[in-house]
Amino acid sequence: MGILKTAIKNAMAQQDIRAIYPVFAQANLFVVGKNVGGIGNIMLTQPPGCTTLCITVAEDAAVLSKIPDIDILPMTGARILDETNNTHEIMIYFDDGGYLLNRRQLDRFKELAANSAFTPFPNA
Repeated sequence: MGILKTAIKNAMAQQDIRAIYPVFAQANLFVVGKNVGGIGNIMLTQPPGCTTLCITVAEDAAVLSKIPDIDILPMTGARILDETNNTHEIMIYFDDGGYLLNRRQLDRFKELAANSAFTPFPNA
């Protein structure tokens, strides 16, 4: 089990979304995107059962490799969070399922990012 999946499982048990943020921010993830002119651009997708467009990510690039006509872009969780706007959500896929970070949770992550006590890179 990857560290992000473990953090999500623990956060759900604790009923505290804040437990996911530091792990997510530091995680090296893979994102559904397209390289255009040598620049990687995040693609928005609409996962089954979701009513909003999502940034689709995974801890393991192989999980995303089954999606046709995409490029898989490496990106940190912190950068992905920076790329979201006030309508995007983030769908995290695992080999055995997934987890949706909804807009309310992402807004909370952005609050935590702005609070130095929750900075994932304390020496930066």
